[in-house]
Amino acid sequence: MTFLNVVPKFFNNDKKLIFRDSFMIFMLLFTLLISLAVRYILPWMDGILIEKGFMPSENISFALHDTYPMWVSFISLYNGGLLAGMVAGFLMLDEKDEGTLTAMIVTPVPLQHYTFYRFGLASLFSFVMMIAMVYIVGIEVLPLWQLLLLCASASLVSILVSLFLSLAAQNKIQGFAMGKFTSVAGWIIMGGWFVPENWQWVLGIFPPFLVHKAYWLALEGDDLWWVALALGTIAQLLAIYLMSKKFNESVYK
Repeated sequence: MTFLNVVPKFFNNDKKLIFRDSFMIFMLLFTLLISLAVRYILPWMDGILIEKGFMPSENISFALHDTYPMWVSFISLYNGGLLAGMVAGFLMLDEKDEGTLTAMIVTPVPLQHYTFYRFGLASLFSFVMMIAMVYIVGIEVLPLWQLLLLCASASLVSILVSLFLSLAAQNKIQGFAMGKFTSVAGWIIMGGWFVPENWQWVLGIFPPFLVHKAYWLALEGDDLWWVALALGTIAQLLAIYLMSKKFNESVYK
């Protein structure tokens, strides 16, 4: 059975699983609303903090608008990928609960077709979401060609998240708990903004971080953004490869 033949069947099954779960639909709407809120809240808060003398001040040397790149990349690039990854991960946990993955082993449909569809769709969806969210926020927007490259790499986080959930959780309840962990992991990106620049490269042990560093460097016009993007992409692909092997082993157990 060819890949193109099974895609409609996979997609129809996904529609049933998503529309019977209002929480997944809520996550989609909530993420877009957050982007819209940030568009207006960040400049408003920046003005208030400057007016009140809180940022900058004697103790804080920078203004809120100096941190806009951090907020935009975290909210748009990381959360966009996190959302798609969690949806894909929850779908995989649903299918694990229903025995779909186990049953697939004895069908003519290769497991590789399923994983390519699941992860490919998650990555494509997050790619579109990220671009939409960047333009909805409308702050610190890069030229389109750079944005496309960065979002393509950043969308890989959706695959990492979905693989992590499918490996770390046995069911959807555990998946929600693990989902909180992936959200907390994103704080590395925000915390990394305040780390001295030379030390930021060390945070590349968390592969998505380097993509965000690439975004910040691109905004500064620093040519090293290519290096950060390449390293971040390679690191994410390596992590996906290793986790995919674990996933395949878990299915065939």
